[in-house]
Amino acid sequence: MKDFEPPDSLCGQGDGDGNGEPEDVMVVSGRVIFDHVGRSVKQYYPNTEALGSAGLFNPAFDLVAPTITEYDVLDRPLKVTIPDTTRTTFDYGFGTDRDGKTQFQTRVTDANGVSKDSFRDVRQLITAVKEYNKGGSERAVGRLLYPNEVCSRYLNSECFAPNKNGYPDYLVG
Repeated sequence: MKDFEPPDSLCGQGDGDGNGEPEDVMVVSGRVIFDHVGRSVKQYYPNTEALGSAGLFNPAFDLVAPTITEYDVLDRPLKVTIPDTTRTTFDYGFGTDRDGKTQFQTRVTDANGVSKDSFRDVRQLITAVKEYNKGGSERAVGRLLYPNEVCSRYLNSECFAPNKNGYPDYLVG
């Protein structure tokens, strides 16, 4: 039985004349465009170049649309759009964590509309994470516990007992 060889056009192998001989090339990192304050706002895919052109600047951009990142005035990302035009958005504010304390809240929403909220204290330590499933309409069950929480809360009698909702806590870290 003859081994299957994919056509040159599918895998990018070969030199294009159909004889199946690979062409020696080098991969050159993709271009990155920075804004006026030095933030990376556009990132392109890598290109290939023929060997022997090392040290020469190639001004060509990859033909695929770049990944675009938009920022707010505090240098936090607001939206990241990838080449297929789907985007991840970031919202910042204040919210109440599971202990009823007001914390810094970051909501990340992916291209499918599913969100994840994380709450941080003034030292930027994560105090709670709230994840959603089923397209963001239903809250995931259980809670995530971080090592600093285990040291402060769970070295007592309630160690890994079901939480007030009847679901177990999960240790992260």
